[in-house]
Amino acid sequence: MPTHKNTHTNTPNVKTHNNGHCTLTHHTYSLQGLVALQKIHLKKIVLAECVNITDTGIEKLCKNVRDLEHVDVSRCAALTDAAIRAVSFYCRGLHTMRMSGCPKMTDMAVLYLTSGSQYLRELDISGCFLLTNRSLRYLKRICPPLTSIKMTCCSSISWAAALKLQTRVSHWEYSNHNPPGWFDCNANKLAKAD
Repeated sequence: MPTHKNTHTNTPNVKTHNNGHCTLTHHTYSLQGLVALQKIHLKKIVLAECVNITDTGIEKLCKNVRDLEHVDVSRCAALTDAAIRAVSFYCRGLHTMRMSGCPKMTDMAVLYLTSGSQYLRELDISGCFLLTNRSLRYLKRICPPLTSIKMTCCSSISWAAALKLQTRVSHWEYSNHNPPGWFDCNANKLAKAD
């Protein structure tokens, strides 16, 4: 369980929360307990592969925990652009965003990030196959501070567009292959069902 340090009167200060290393059950993580906390200074949260996480849950979390600098929602297949809008709107000090394998993310998610997250340095959008070259145009606007971009298995982003972004960042990974089956075996069905 994360440790709490009181820095002010009764304000807990938690640096990191990773559902994989806590007493919470993996894949059935409920945000209710964390959302109920007020004035918590959480810097990093890893919710990767939490299939029950919803856009509403992310919004409620971000309303209460605005100090987040690192958010990992990789392979949270139910999340849409609305979750990224909430992260970007409420967590203005965001440095790292990992949203790989989120099949419902579109260019709007990247627009939200580039509009609200002025300190974003690292971004992983691998396997977000609905993203197009438009996302890279949005990302060019925030280079710097964006220094690292990972966009493997982004089949709707062209090589030419990806190369234009490569010169603006220090770490760059790209492929336009379709996501492998292990990445999210129902990704295409999930994204097109909505």
